[in-house]
Amino acid sequence: MSPYPWYIRLLIWNQKRRYGKPLEPTLYWGRLGSAALYFMLLFRALKRAKTQVPESLQTLVQTLVSKINRCSFCTDLNSELAKCAGNDEDKIAKLLQYKDSELFTQSEKAVLAYAEAVTLNQKADLKGLREIYDEQTIIQLTALIAFQNMSSKFNTALGLA
Repeated sequence: MSPYPWYIRLLIWNQKRRYGKPLEPTLYWGRLGSAALYFMLLFRALKRAKTQVPESLQTLVQTLVSKINRCSFCTDLNSELAKCAGNDEDKIAKLLQYKDSELFTQSEKAVLAYAEAVTLNQKADLKGLREIYDEQTIIQLTALIAFQNMSSKFNTALGLA
């Protein structure tokens, strides 16, 4: 008997067809059954939400959180998504040095600083962020950061690459 419900088996089958093998985190999340389904639905809802934060910046946020949490799987995946969203490789490579890099705009730096503070459980500069975005956008951004933290910390804790 497979440890996976039918909808996870379908996802695994699709990943095998697409990538040649299932993604390792799927095999672990899949053991949680409906929680894995809700995890995927939450991600889809966050990515489909209308927001003022451009996709290119969202993917940089996800990549930065992944790098801070030292999740190589998430870093690789999100770096590729960041490239697909229009970010160049130099910008992605310099993410951990965003504060001192001229590759990033002031608004990008504000968002990345917020993502870093949330990830490291430090006091975040909401005042600076509120000068750029409305409350709804900040809530959506915070949810995306929290989701990426959950995902990357799950993978890192279990040693998933």
